[in-house]
Amino acid sequence: MNIVILTSYFHPEITGIAPHATAIARALHDRGHAVTVFAPRPHYPEWEVHAKYRGRRPRPEDVGGITVHRSRIWLPRSDTVTLKTRLVGEGSAVAFQALKLLRHLPTVARADIVIVMSPFFGQAVTALALRSLLRREFVFHVEDIIPDSAVDTGVLNASGRVARALVSFASALERRVYRSARCVSTLTSAMRENIQAKAPKANVVLAGYWTDPEEHEPDESLAAAFRATHGYDASHLVIGYAGNIGAKQKLHALIDMAAAFAGKDARVQFVIAGDGAHRSELESSVAASGLSNVRLLPLQRGRGYSAFLNGVDLSYIAQADGVSDAFIPSKLYPTLASGCAVACFANEGSELYRLMRESGAALTYTWEETDRFVSGMVDIADDRSGLRAMGAAAREFALANFTQDSALRQFVEAVEGADGV
Repeated sequence: MNIVILTSYFHPEITGIAPHATAIARALHDRGHAVTVFAPRPHYPEWEVHAKYRGRRPRPEDVGGITVHRSRIWLPRSDTVTLKTRLVGEGSAVAFQALKLLRHLPTVARADIVIVMSPFFGQAVTALALRSLLRREFVFHVEDIIPDSAVDTGVLNASGRVARALVSFASALERRVYRSARCVSTLTSAMRENIQAKAPKANVVLAGYWTDPEEHEPDESLAAAFRATHGYDASHLVIGYAGNIGAKQKLHALIDMAAAFAGKDARVQFVIAGDGAHRSELESSVAASGLSNVRLLPLQRGRGYSAFLNGVDLSYIAQADGVSDAFIPSKLYPTLASGCAVACFANEGSELYRLMRESGAALTYTWEETDRFVSGMVDIADDRSGLRAMGAAAREFALANFTQDSALRQFVEAVEGADGV
C-alpha cells in the first residue's frame, strides 16, 4: 500500500507525539508499505527550529526508508507562547503543510490511505479537504482530544465569548472529522469512549503506545553514572521529571512540594530535565524560591534519557487537575520499561490513575493529597524496599502490556483494510 502520514511532530523530535508518530510510520514500513510523511521542521519542545533545519529550503529526507517532506512553521519565542501565538503557529504549520501537499499532489493522489495525527487539530480540515477533493479515505489518529484537553488544563478559558465560539467551532469540527474518517484511532479505552460518545457511528480502534524493551531497560551502570555525575549518593531519594515543560505537566506543583523539604530533609532531592514553553518561567520560580534541593537539566536524549530514568528513584508523572482522559503522558511507557517507580498525580477516576493502580508500580495521589506525598517521601527515604518492588513491577507490567503487536493490532487491521489486505 501507499500510505501518506500527516503529522505535526516526527523524528528527530523526542517528546510529544513524535516518538509514536515515528514508531507507527516505521511499523507500517516494516510491514512492506510505502510510507511518505509530511511534517513541519522539527521544533518541539524547544519552540525553536532545530539547528540542522534552519536557513535552508526544506528538502525530502530518507528516514530508514520513509520519505519525509518538511514544511515551514512560524514559531513564537518560547517565553512568549500564549494561546494566541500558539494558534497562529499551529495555523501556519497547517497552511505550509497544505502547500507542501499541493507540490506533491501526485504522491497524495496515489495514496491508498492517509493517516492524520492530531494534534495539530487544524489538520482535520486538511483531511476533510483531501477526502472531498481527491476521494482519499483517511484514518484520524487522536493523541490529544481537542478541545477537551485545552479547556481542562486551562490553556483555553471557555468563559469568554470568543473562547466559547472557538470551543463550539472546534467541537463541531471534531464531530465531523470523526464521522468522516474511515476509522478513528486513539490511545486508551477511556479516550475511545470519549470519542464514541461524540460520534456514536464512528469506527474507533486502539493504537496505543508501546515500548522497546531493549531500548529502555533497567541498567545499574547507567544509574550509578547518572547519580555520580549529579552528586547524588545512596542516601538521596531522587524524584525526577523528564520531558516537555508545559501547562499539562504541573511542574509548579512539584516545585511547591519540593519547598516542603527545604532545610528539613536534605535526602529528598528533585531534578527536572526538559524544555518547553514554561521552561524560563520555571527557572525563574526555582531561582526566586532559592531551593537548593531542585536541579534543572537540559532535555535528555538517547542514552542520557535512559540514564535519567535509571538514576532517579521516582518518576513524577501528572495530569492537571480537572483533566480526565483527554490525553495520557507518553513518558509513562519508557519509564515503566526502565523499571522506574512512579509518583502519579491524577484525578481518581482517570485512565492514568487506574492504570497506575493496576500496575503496582506507582504511588498514586489526587491533587488534594500533596501533604500525603510529602510525609510519604520521608518514610520512603528511610526504607527503599518498597521502591525496589515497584521498580520490578514496572518492568513486568510494561513487558506484559505494552508490546507493538498488542498496541497496533486493531490499527493495522483498519489501515490495511483500506486496500482489502
